[in-house]
Amino acid sequence: MSSLRTRLATVSHLEWNKGPGSRFAKSFGQCPKARALNMSKKRVILTLEQRIEMIEFHEEGTSERKLEDIFGCGKTQVNKILKDKIMIRKE
Repeated sequence: MSSLRTRLATVSHLEWNKGPGSRFAKSFGQCPKARALNMSKKRVILTLEQRIEMIEFHEEGTSERKLEDIFGCGKTQVNKILKDKIMIRKE
């Protein structure tokens, strides 16, 4: 239980002491996850052609993780496109 409290205290401490010049960053090193919490990712809207291309890549054996990297979108979007591939091809 105390380790959970320590982690929660660390996270809240990171929220208040952002940046490489903060006291926390100097003593413990900059934490990449802490920066990721504060950054928002832009939405990626794929065209119909890109969605069809993603489906074809997947059918050729490309992993879902690799598709995320290629098209610059998240795993939820990739999974939804692959799940709805029949409807996408009808468009």
